[in-house]
Amino acid sequence: MLPPQTTLIPVTVALVRFIEAHGFGGNYPYWYLGTTPVKYLTGPVVPGVLVGLHKILPQFSFFELSLWLVVSCQLLTALGWGFLATRLSASWRIGVFVGIGVFVLPWHWVSSLGLGEVSAVLAGALTPWVLWIYLHSL
Repeated sequence: MLPPQTTLIPVTVALVRFIEAHGFGGNYPYWYLGTTPVKYLTGPVVPGVLVGLHKILPQFSFFELSLWLVVSCQLLTALGWGFLATRLSASWRIGVFVGIGVFVLPWHWVSSLGLGEVSAVLAGALTPWVLWIYLHSL
């Protein structure tokens, strides 16, 4: 299953393939008919995770690993918003309702699989956890 053409997952995959072959120190060719240092095109987290997963699971392509990472981020997001709602409302039923609602309702799926970029999806998945940690520090 390939992602739709509106997503930025193929861009991430192309950069990760280049990083796996040449590392972060090189220049990425053909960027606006010139070269650009790779460090200006992407951060180190998602390519590092995808290269590491590809070394552990070489039978999967970078596309499949990227899609797996996006789906995992959706689960992480739903758990985070559910825990945060539980903490704020002091009711586990509301937390379960919010967590299931965030996981099932389609806006996250459309934005991440249809329009998203893996780094942005990962950052969005960490948002409720950062808020939860901040709430615990009060």
